[in-house]
Amino acid sequence: MLARLSFAPLAKKDPLKRFLSDGPAPPVQALAQVTHPARLAALADRRRLVEATLRAWLLLIGYGFFGWSWTRSGRTPGMLAWKLQLRRTDGSAVRWPVALLRYAAALLSWGGLVIGAIGLAMMRHVPLSLALMCCGVLSVGWSLLDPRRRALHDLVAGTEMVLLPRLRSSAIGMG
Repeated sequence: MLARLSFAPLAKKDPLKRFLSDGPAPPVQALAQVTHPARLAALADRRRLVEATLRAWLLLIGYGFFGWSWTRSGRTPGMLAWKLQLRRTDGSAVRWPVALLRYAAALLSWGGLVIGAIGLAMMRHVPLSLALMCCGVLSVGWSLLDPRRRALHDLVAGTEMVLLPRLRSSAIGMG
C-alpha cells in the first residue's frame, strides 16, 4: 500500500500545498453548500421579501407625499408652479380617504401606461403589455373627452384640477 503524501507542515506557508494536502473535497463541499437548492430557495425567498417590502415602502411614501400635499393645500410643489389645485367636485378640500382613492386609481392608470410601454419596448408579454398600455391610454385620455377635463382617477375619486387665477402685481405688493 502506498502511503498518502502529507504536506500538512507546509500547508500554512503555501495555499497550493494546503489544497493538495486537503484534496479537492473542501472546495467542492463549500461550493455544494453555497449552491444547495434549499439554501438558494431561502435566499430567493428573502430577496423576494426584501423587494416586496421596498415596493410597499415606496407606495406608502408616495401616498404620504401626495396625500399630505392634497389634504394640506390641494397642491404639490409642481402644482404650485403651474397654479393648479386639487379639489372635490363640490369645491371642498380633499380628505385622506379621497386622496387614497385618487392615488390608487392614478397608480393603476399611469402604471398601466408605463408598464405597458416598457413591456412593448422589451418585446415581453406583448398582448398583456398592449392591454395595459391601452387601459392606461384610455384612462388618461379620458380627460380629452370629459367636458371638465377630468381623468378617470378624478372621476373615481370625485375630484377635479382647478387652474387658479394669476395674482396681479398689486396683490402681491409689487406696485
